[in-house]
Amino acid sequence: MRLYYGSEGDVFASVRQQGFQYEISIPNNTQLMCISWNQADNYIACGGDQGLLKVVKLNSHLKSHSKATSASSDVSIDINLEGHSGQHNAVGELRRITLNAVSGSVLVAVWNTKFQKLTTVDSRGYIIVWVPHNGTWYEEMINNRNKSTVNSMKWSSDGSKICIAYNDGMVIVGSVDGNKLWVSELHQNIVAVEWSPYDKLILLGTTSGEIYVYDSSGNFQSKIKVPVALNQLENQQLVCIDWGNSTHDFEGPSYPRCLAIVYQQGYLQLLFNEKDKHPLTANLPIQVIVAKWNPDGTVLAVLAEKAELPSGERSMIYFINGYGEPIHMLKIPAMQARGCSWEKSGLCLAIAADSSIILANIKAEYKTDQDSLAVSEKNKLIIFKGTEAQEPVFINARICELGTVSLRAIHLDDLIQDEEPVKNNYFADIPTKTLSDAIDLVKSNDIKSLQRYVEENQDPALRRRIAEEALRRMDVELAELLFVQLTDYNGIQFLRTLISLTDPLLKKAEIYAYLGEIDQAEKQLIESGRIDLAIALHRKCRNWKKVLQLMKDNLGITSDVRLDQVYIELGDHCAELRQWEQAANFYKQAKCSEKLITSYQMLEEYQPMLDLVDSLTDVDQMEEIVTTLTNAGLSSEAQEIIKKCRENKVFTEEQAARWKQMGLFVESSQTTVKDSQNFVQDEILPASTQDLTQILDVIQLHRKNKRLDHAAKMLFQMAKRDDVQNAGPLLLKYIHVLGALLVEMHKDRQYKDSSSSESVTRLTSTRPKTLNDLLLDQSDHANFYATDNPWRGAQAYHYYILSQRILYQGDAATAMKIALLLRDYEDKINAEEIYSLLALTSCNCGYFSICSKAFVKLEIMYNNRYDAEDNPYETLAYSVFTQNGIKDPADSGYLCPGCKGTIASYLTRCPNCDRSFPVCLVTGKTITDQQSMWTCKTCRHNADSTAMLGQNVCPLCHAMIE
Repeated sequence: MRLYYGSEGDVFASVRQQGFQYEISIPNNTQLMCISWNQADNYIACGGDQGLLKVVKLNSHLKSHSKATSASSDVSIDINLEGHSGQHNAVGELRRITLNAVSGSVLVAVWNTKFQKLTTVDSRGYIIVWVPHNGTWYEEMINNRNKSTVNSMKWSSDGSKICIAYNDGMVIVGSVDGNKLWVSELHQNIVAVEWSPYDKLILLGTTSGEIYVYDSSGNFQSKIKVPVALNQLENQQLVCIDWGNSTHDFEGPSYPRCLAIVYQQGYLQLLFNEKDKHPLTANLPIQVIVAKWNPDGTVLAVLAEKAELPSGERSMIYFINGYGEPIHMLKIPAMQARGCSWEKSGLCLAIAADSSIILANIKAEYKTDQDSLAVSEKNKLIIFKGTEAQEPVFINARICELGTVSLRAIHLDDLIQDEEPVKNNYFADIPTKTLSDAIDLVKSNDIKSLQRYVEENQDPALRRRIAEEALRRMDVELAELLFVQLTDYNGIQFLRTLISLTDPLLKKAEIYAYLGEIDQAEKQLIESGRIDLAIALHRKCRNWKKVLQLMKDNLGITSDVRLDQVYIELGDHCAELRQWEQAANFYKQAKCSEKLITSYQMLEEYQPMLDLVDSLTDVDQMEEIVTTLTNAGLSSEAQEIIKKCRENKVFTEEQAARWKQMGLFVESSQTTVKDSQNFVQDEILPASTQDLTQILDVIQLHRKNKRLDHAAKMLFQMAKRDDVQNAGPLLLKYIHVLGALLVEMHKDRQYKDSSSSESVTRLTSTRPKTLNDLLLDQSDHANFYATDNPWRGAQAYHYYILSQRILYQGDAATAMKIALLLRDYEDKINAEEIYSLLALTSCNCGYFSICSKAFVKLEIMYNNRYDAEDNPYETLAYSVFTQNGIKDPADSGYLCPGCKGTIASYLTRCPNCDRSFPVCLVTGKTITDQQSMWTCKTCRHNADSTAMLGQNVCPLCHAMIE
């Protein structure tokens, strides 16, 4: 492992540079006692003497390991928290209260990354939970037992619980909301607390070295045996317990450990878990201060001192892997180090030393040749070996991997553009000079020089590539020699098979297949007249489309059991990709009725399912169709199938009993459908007399029966109910979005039906009362679509939510502009809510003339509704406008692209040419440039293309973005 220090600017007071070492100094030489790095939000919290507590957020450029950083740009947040120095901010009131004039040293700081909370402990026993609010941190909770001090505490990985261990042996586990869950007392001094990776267990370590295991509910489970500390050594003091994140669940000598138990005198023990009876032990000649696993659980950083070294050179960090092996040692330029904490990537370590914070950037050993370098510029790619450069390669591809023998690149642009990517067609392997020289020796048949070259370059990858080149040249002896050197038993066995073949074309085909070049192998097999082997090769590679093509084109097979099997495999492939239409087509050609029924179920296509009944012989498959049709509300069709089966099929006793139950189920369902049909005869649903669950069931029934217009109409009517209106704007938006989507689906279906010559199906003729009006009755629903935009409701609630969100983000002017748009939606949203929002946003951004008009509307609405002398809106308006007047601020506005006139910034329509401009669904900004406008293909609403970067769905209709 290679490590080097990163650079840091003047964060607190001064920066002192000594070679490659950088320090962030604390004012007044205040000694640091602890440090903790928030791995979710990149905050660093450090505590020290005199109640010092700071929260710092570093800029991302510090991770680039650059030393040339400016002092003013290194930190985006630097906050002093004064709770442990005697000053406390009372939550909610945002005022300061003096609790104690005596300051305590901050000894412990731990983060709750899930809920963004910081918990700190000082030497007086005060526990403070800090939360951020508008860029400032406030005390959410303060606690002090007044009996003992806190030695250790730790949040669970899900952030829901915290375990606090006191010096007198008391253990308290509490929830994130401050409630006490359970308490236990060990009657020993507890110095270490740790949660298991899945928060099922809590490990409590005492000064005597004993470790107690409890479950998350407070029940004692066991004790961990620590033979190193208890049986072999004397006067051992436990320092810490750290359980790292393991990437595997296996146990054995070949797997690294992730549970570390560390003692002050340099002895540590590594275990798989609390039940591991054969731990690894290590003995380091140091005095340990603290130990921390990196986020991956692969490297343990042990902060320690060597007492025999001179002062100023004693502090160091040992890095140990999961096998207990030291892999590196790093000296710390400080008198005394007290704590360390990893960054979330595991590539940076923060160290609290003396009155400074040191950041150490960590870089692992190279996995490939450290002397090789690949440089790409536009379409030119150059590979360097040391200072020697190869000939440039002109290729439009991105670098994937650089090895000792070749560079792999990918044609990423082609991969993204192609609708059906083919895996092997997008990679390009460019040989390095090492491989090129070896291939030249193979071509020259200079075996001695080649052997000498291979011995000089002891690389298994080079031997394998030379063996592959020898196979291409049919040099079996050289290939066998290299396979033996590689101990490749499979390769040796392949050569024996190859020698037994007599046809040279078949030999080449086998070689190409072994090397993974399937297309070349197929070409050789076809040239040798072995179509059967080519088909078998593609079968083995599961390339079913190629198998189908070869069987049709070369063998002339059009109907065969083998062909049916290929169709089934193709259908299974499409089903895995959720392409049910293509899957149904392949299953139909294969006459695989069982999987065809499944495809129709996923497509909700019931007419093809009815057509399939006459050709079925399997009673179980018919039962599946009956169940599907009944659940879809097609009870009469299900009843017809039952009647036909009873007339034409011979049932076993078990089948007869099952079909009898099926008949009862269908009859019951038929009664429910009739009740539902009677229920929807009313044109207007009563607001409170109908059951909401029943309405949703009927909507689902209409949707399954493809009566999408009726389902949408019921959704829009349901949104007007009082109980739904009180459910909140987000739910109302979802209801209107769903209704609008159903309308769009109905329109598309109506267009397809009108363009088809067969507009009346057998289904409508046999079932006139239930699905007779699948096609839109224009006379009955003309007003429903002609006078109303189905997206109006969704637009209204989206703007209503967006305006409030932007207001809370601090942009009151944009929030007011969106609130002005809501005046056109008084039929969808309560007018009082609209003008209340308009008054609030306009008052916050200083547009008091607009605010005054909103108050006038509110006063009129209140007077019309209540017969009272006192109007609260008049009282509030008086207090607002007596202080601020009724005047809007100066507005520079923006230019109209059409008439070049000036438009006020809060308007979306030009007053001169009456041209309107869309509003971005994400930011609320007015979009005047058509080239920067993004349009959703589903709802056809607009947003700024820059704001849509990184978005996966449309902000309005939530349709996936292609």
